[in-house]
Formats: sequence, structure tokens, C-alpha cells
Amino acid sequence: MKQKVYIETTVVSYYTGKPTRDLLIAARQEEVRELWPRLVEEYDSSISALVLAECRAGNPDQSESRLKTIEPYPLLDVSEEAEKLSQELLAKGAVPDLSLKTPFTSRSPRLKAWTSSSA
Repeated sequence: MKQKVYIETTVVSYYTGKPTRDLLIAARQEEVRELWPRLVEEYDSSISALVLAECRAGNPDQSESRLKTIEPYPLLDVSEEAEKLSQELLAKGAVPDLSLKTPFTSRSPRLKAWTSSSA
């Protein structure tokens, strides 16, 4: 069984972003571009409704590129268990409270490296 991976908007932006002179961002872009094919082949990757909304925002050309990039990935369902977990993580300070719309869909993308081997 494949490991589950959540693809956060920042990862999509690094993958689709234009070249930059900023060495740190350029390094992250390169790393993500090397990783991207593995997200399809080796992992059970998914995105959230928030990632979809964030990818739609901004420059129309860049938005179109981001949307095409995330097209193959399924949207996560927001369950009661996920809502509860997000509240626990916020309460423990594991993720910042960004005072966005809903606990799970607005804050969970801040967990950029979330992986799970469970089904």
C-alpha cells in the first residue's frame, strides 16, 4: 500500500513557479521538480479544497498552470475526525492559528510534510 501524502499549495507553487534569482527559492523549486513525478508514481497523493481555492487565485496564467498541475489529485474529505485533530493540533500549538475560515481546511495546509502509512 502506498504512503499517503498531502500536497500543500506552497509545493504546487514551487513546482509551477517561474525561475528566480533567490537561491533558497530556486533550490526549493528544483527539489520539488525532482520530487513531483514520485508524487504520482510512489504515493497516494491528495489535495484539499483550500489548495484548490488558493491555486485558483492570483495571476490567471499562473493560476491555470497550478490548476492543471493539481488536476490528477483527489480532494480530501473533511471528516469530524479531521476537524477534531485540527483543533487538538491548534490547542497544542503544533500549527499556528491563522484565524482563517474553518479549523481543518484553513489550517491543515500548514502541515506541509504530513505523511501517513495508514490507509
